Amino acid sequence: MFENGRKTIGMFVCKATEYFQRTVCKAMAEQAEQWDYNLIIFTTFGEYDHNKEYITGECNMLDIPCYEKLDAVVLLLDTFDIPEMVEQLLHRLKERITCPVISIRKKQEGCINILSHDKEEISRMVDHMVDFHQAEKIYYLSGPAHMYDIVSREEGFRETVVRRGLDFDESYIYPGNLWYDVGERAVDYFLSLPGRLPDAILCANDYMAISVCEELNRRHIDVPGDIRITGFDDVVEARQIYPQITTVRVKPEDFAIRAMEVIRQYDRGETLDEVYWIGSQNEYRDSCGCGQPGKNLVTMFRQLLENNRRLIHLGKQNTFMVFRMESITQYGELPDLIGKFIEGNEGVENFFICLNEGNRYENQKEEGSPFTRDMMLAIHAHYNDAHVIEVDMPRELFDRRQLLPAAFQRTAPQIYYVNPMHYKEHSFGYALIAFEHHQFRECGDFYQSFLINLSSVLQTIWLQKHIRQLNEEKFHLLRYERETDIYNQYGFLEEVSEWVRTACEQKYSLAFFCIQIVNLQKITEQYGWTEKDYVISGVAAAIRNVMMEYGEHIIGRVGENEFYIVGKNKSKEEQKDIEKQVITAVNKMNLEWDKEYLVEISSGGQVQNMKQSLGVEECLRRVQVKVNQNFPAKNNTRKYSNEAVQFIRRNYYRNFSAQDIADSIGITRGYLSLCFKEVFQLSLQEYITDYRLKKAKEMLVDSDMKIKEIAFYTGYQDELYFSKAFKKKYGISPRAFRQESGSVREEPS
Repeated sequence: MFENGRKTIGMFVCKATEYFQRTVCKAMAEQAEQWDYNLIIFTTFGEYDHNKEYITGECNMLDIPCYEKLDAVVLLLDTFDIPEMVEQLLHRLKERITCPVISIRKKQEGCINILSHDKEEISRMVDHMVDFHQAEKIYYLSGPAHMYDIVSREEGFRETVVRRGLDFDESYIYPGNLWYDVGERAVDYFLSLPGRLPDAILCANDYMAISVCEELNRRHIDVPGDIRITGFDDVVEARQIYPQITTVRVKPEDFAIRAMEVIRQYDRGETLDEVYWIGSQNEYRDSCGCGQPGKNLVTMFRQLLENNRRLIHLGKQNTFMVFRMESITQYGELPDLIGKFIEGNEGVENFFICLNEGNRYENQKEEGSPFTRDMMLAIHAHYNDAHVIEVDMPRELFDRRQLLPAAFQRTAPQIYYVNPMHYKEHSFGYALIAFEHHQFRECGDFYQSFLINLSSVLQTIWLQKHIRQLNEEKFHLLRYERETDIYNQYGFLEEVSEWVRTACEQKYSLAFFCIQIVNLQKITEQYGWTEKDYVISGVAAAIRNVMMEYGEHIIGRVGENEFYIVGKNKSKEEQKDIEKQVITAVNKMNLEWDKEYLVEISSGGQVQNMKQSLGVEECLRRVQVKVNQNFPAKNNTRKYSNEAVQFIRRNYYRNFSAQDIADSIGITRGYLSLCFKEVFQLSLQEYITDYRLKKAKEMLVDSDMKIKEIAFYTGYQDELYFSKAFKKKYGISPRAFRQESGSVREEPS
């Protein structure tokens, strides 16, 4: 993944901004840097409002890592609140890696597990309530059932209250959510239970314990006087309120230290255990009545003030960002926005945004991934040597397996947080951020909000671009024919009107041409609408190809069978040459198509001096007169030539001469040859030979006929003469051509 000669650890975690996760991540980053490892922390923000589309977008994070290039993996599985994401992650690890996989705080089969004695610590907390505070009735506020440590803590509570012979019922346990907002619901529930108030409420984590304390205080129920409260984890916030929360102290950084020890053991070739244990201890404080009230109030007050200042600052930053983001409609406006983000969060060292190639996300999956194989480094924000923020837009493509372009990788250990960037299920790419001294907390929550809003901005930019494209396509469809890719009548007249107006004002000339398909109606009647469309598209393509060599021009189909061309500053010689080239191109098309019919066209052109004001209709009428004048004069020449082509196509397998063709038409051989040469720019005999050899080529591929039989069937009486003619035309003998085609392996006997 990184090419700096160091091994790379991949860490997978959800909600990295929360206390336990951010502490473990910070410690892991410090350990990786100390022991000279790269560390990539792949993180998501987790489930949101049960939105399936959003969950899909978060799960796309799993497509970012190149698993084969990881030398160790660290998992915080119990932090994930999307079960299918855990399943997908474990499946990918099983299928794609051979390195050690370390699971922190959750016992996972097939992994090396680093666990804490949660069950025992909760048991000791129950014993403390009974032995020191004479508790007889204890309630328990639990957490999500999918989290290993939460289940272990609940088991410890159940077993201990039974062992101590306490009053217990299943209703004494309420399923919480591990967050601040559970307090009101939990207290409502516990107070609704029959009987007296509980002596204590044990909570599965500190955030819920804080919430319960605040709710009880709001209801004038004293903590710890009326009800004693305990938590778990010893988060910073548990020491920054009053009463301070009695809790179990498990140092998150100890998990990271032990994980790195395991990785280094593996690298040294040492045998690894299945389970490693992390020590913990109970911290008895004010919320259970064991603290010293007022001892740390000054420190707490100072911390609260600092936190309040930080939150006010981040709140202002967030408000500014949201306001600023609402007005962004294009990528060029992003650098300023991201510069403001970096400015407001000095802990950011490097920030990268990598987007799908071409900024794609819809229906562009490669190899089943929501990300393109080649990613584009769209933005790089950092402080330069003068400590001035620089925000660049490299727009450099790189292989996604590298995570970053090689030019932006450091020789020192590389440590990045990686988040997917998506709007609902639509993935744009991913963001990488590196923090100075790995201080993720300083802008953690704000970073989450920033990335979510930034993804919404990317969605807005994409929608604006998509709307513009749709409008352009709509405008194009109103003015252009889809089948021919030239102007329709509306678009042609609108465009030419502007040309005519400008030419009249500036006094320069315009050349007008008209090409009519004379027998379009006859072809339609005999062969159907499909052939009609085929003819129209073919003639349009012939005209386009000719006009590519003649500078500025407009091509349009005004009537059903009428094509018009307008060119700027064309001489009469150019006008005649264009007319001749178009006729030649259509005639060549006739010979290449090998249809039962031949397309007949009539053409005319005129250079119009635009010194006086003329309407478009008048200009087109004048060139239409030219067409009508030219057609009768050239009609017989084209008629005789077309009849000769049809005779050859019907009789190519027979032995006939040019005289036979002339006799069938009723003109002299010499006059027929002159007509044919004029119309098709090749001799009558050349076309006879070309057509017969073309048919022979088809038979060599599609049939099992002998070469001698093919020669005879295409009008050649002598096989040797046929072979010489074939080789002269195609540069290869009939037999060699048949072998190369692979359709017939051996010459039939």
